[in-house]
This record gives sequence, structure tokens and C-alpha cells, in this order.
Amino acid sequence: MCVVSKITQPDGTILDFNYDTTNPTGNETTRLRSVVSSRGYALILEYSAVSSGYNAIVKSCVINLTKVLMTSSVCPATGPSTTYSYVGSFLSSVTSIDGKITNYYKTISNNNFGTFSIQRPDEAVPYVINSFSSLNNYWQFRIESQQFVTGESYSYGYNYIDQAGGGVPSIVGGYYTDSNGKKVELKYGAYRKLQPIDDQTLIVTPGPEQVIDQLGRATISDYCQQAPIGGRCFIVPTKTIRYPNGSIKSLLWDGQRRLYESRLSAAGESDIVITQAYDCAARVCQNKPTSIIDPLGRVTSYTYSSVHGGVLTEVLPAVDGVSPAKKYGYVQRYAWLKNGSGGFSPAASPIWLLSEMRTCRTTALDLSSGACAGGVNDLVLTQYEYGPDSGPNNLWLRGTAVTAQDTDGVIRTLRTCYGYDAMGRKIWETAPKAGLAQCN
Repeated sequence: MCVVSKITQPDGTILDFNYDTTNPTGNETTRLRSVVSSRGYALILEYSAVSSGYNAIVKSCVINLTKVLMTSSVCPATGPSTTYSYVGSFLSSVTSIDGKITNYYKTISNNNFGTFSIQRPDEAVPYVINSFSSLNNYWQFRIESQQFVTGESYSYGYNYIDQAGGGVPSIVGGYYTDSNGKKVELKYGAYRKLQPIDDQTLIVTPGPEQVIDQLGRATISDYCQQAPIGGRCFIVPTKTIRYPNGSIKSLLWDGQRRLYESRLSAAGESDIVITQAYDCAARVCQNKPTSIIDPLGRVTSYTYSSVHGGVLTEVLPAVDGVSPAKKYGYVQRYAWLKNGSGGFSPAASPIWLLSEMRTCRTTALDLSSGACAGGVNDLVLTQYEYGPDSGPNNLWLRGTAVTAQDTDGVIRTLRTCYGYDAMGRKIWETAPKAGLAQCN
């Protein structure tokens, strides 16, 4: 079986995936054991046999590699973790890192019908009871109804398709009815391919062809390149959307399925048109718009880095002859992780981080130099700080420093600093008037 081993993101962040190739019962050949990020985190999953021939996750944890040296794919004994309990192969409870317990209850009758309820921490009764049934005796379950402790209830119905040659029927939309008797329905299309003519496989549209709301009003979408012929069509991204008020939105896509025009038409009114262009050739930015023209003909343009795909410049429509603009800068930094010698070492690969943003208050911004036509007094410089090039450092945003001319004509820097816990959750923030020269 092929499994992902590494993901390298455009900004340079690397995720390494590690697996157990066997398990104690020998019934599963591959299971995810850990995911390690070059930003200094690792997700670890621990397994155990919970029923005959079935292994399940019994513990998970995220460790900060600037605090803990990862020597094995086992959660540290003293670190925070989430644990999972089972009744047979059914998940019965989850205990979070703060000790809060969520309970799950399931009842089954004749292997075809049952209930599944969820009881949240510190609550005496389940907040929702789901009633379910199996789909034509297959191990595919569907929710028939939901009852909430607050009194709301919902019942569900489904539409199906049966592929040629049998097999498990597939759910392709359906409806729900709320406790007030109001119904919402979604209907998908299912078509055979245009070619080869003997191929009877049904292809489902990527979205619903009809959405019928509580008042019976239908929103209709078309996904066929041409009108269906004999139950066959070539499915494409959404071509048109017809709204209950009679208006129609037409969508045009290029050969790479990038939206380049959206046109909303209504009787007796001018069309509302938005167009987008894609002129960045690099793979990291080829799906990002380089210009957007709004319904009034105003143009917003963008340029991107061909290395990491981040926005380099943004130019808005002109106001009083000046186009407000922003210029962004980036820097490569390394996370600093705990090593086996008791110190810290940089991660194996760097990461691109936003380092600054330049804009001008009233005059034009030179997109090459980052200078304002009105001089330094018109410049607003925002710098982003990520701590020292030493450990420990997960490259969290430590501070934001804004340098600009103050109301008294003096150029000052106002700095906001942030603090985090070991899990990367922000736990404090200083106000700019604290007058800090740097963020620790």
C-alpha cells in the first residue's frame, strides 16, 4: 500500500510521516505512528488491541520538540496527552489533555438499527442522540434522526445510486426535516460518461444540482458542459446557478479549472461582473489571481513569490489619483530544537516567514524600493518578529512593531508582544504603549 512519507509546503515547512509496518495481530500492514513538523512539533499515536483482531488508537499527544527530545514514537510519560477508551471496537470515551471526559454511547438492535449519543464533559446527560440504521445490510451506516437536549430534532432521508455491477449503494444527497416540520433538500446529478459508450459507471456532480429550502424555493446549478444526452454528460465545475428570485450567475473557468469570470444577471438590471486573471507561472502561485476587476471596473493587482508563493505586492484601485499599495518582505528562519547534548540545534530546513509590510498613508508606494513618494514621514512600516536565532524557538510570532510618524511629527515604533504556552497557544499580549524595545 502506498502512503505519504513527506509533505513539503510552499513556505518550506516539512511534515514527515512515520508508520508501523506491522501490528501485534498481523491484520494491518500499515498504520500512522507519528507526524513530525520542521516547525518543532510532533504528533504521536499509540495503539493497542481493543478487540479480537482490531487495534485502535489509545493515546495521542503533541510534543514540542524545543522542550522534549523525541527518541521514540511513544508519548512522554509526564507530558499532556489524550487517551481513548473502547467497549469492544467502539469508542466509549475520550479524556482530553485537561482531564475532561467526553463519553460516547451506542446501542445496536439486530445489527441494523441503533443509537449513538454524545455526552460532553461536566454534563449529566447526552446533548445529542443519533438514531442510525445500516444501508441495505452493508457496514455503511446512515443517521435517521437526531434529538438534542435543548429540544430541537431533525429527521433525515437519503437519495442513492447503484453502480452497474452492484456493490454498496452510494448516498448522493437527501433531505432533513426539523422539529417545526420544515424541510431542506439537496439533489445531486449522476451521469454516465460521454465516452466510452459502453461505460455504465455513474459520475456524481461535485455539488448539488438542486437545493430546495424550507419555503420550497429551488436554487439550481448546472455542471454539464453541454445538455445531457441519453443520461450522459461531461461534468465540469459549476457553469450556472439559477436563484429563486430569477437571477442567474454564470461562471467561466479556464483549462486549469481556475475561475476567471463571474457574471450575475437579473431581468431589467445591468450584469454584475467580476473577472480574475492568473499570470503567475510558478506552480506555487499559478492558482492565485494576479488581478481582480470588480463590477465597477476597479482593478486590484497582486504579485507573488515564485519561490514560496507569498504575496509580494498588493495594489488597490486608485483613490484621488493614488493607488493604495502594500509591499511584503519575507525571511528564511530555522526552528531551534532540543538536541541530545542538552542544548539546541537548528532544524534541518528553513521556513519562509513574513518579515515586514510597507504602505504609505497618502502618497504612492514604490513597489521596487518600498519607499513612499511623500518621503519617510509618510511610510508605515510593520515588522514581524520571531525571536532569536537560537533555541528554544518554534518560530511563533513574538512581536509586531509598527514604525510611523506620530501625531506630534516624531517617528516612533510601537511594539506589541505575544507569549505562548508549550502547545503554541497564545496566553498573553502586551499593549503597544508598554514601550518595549524588543519581544522576548
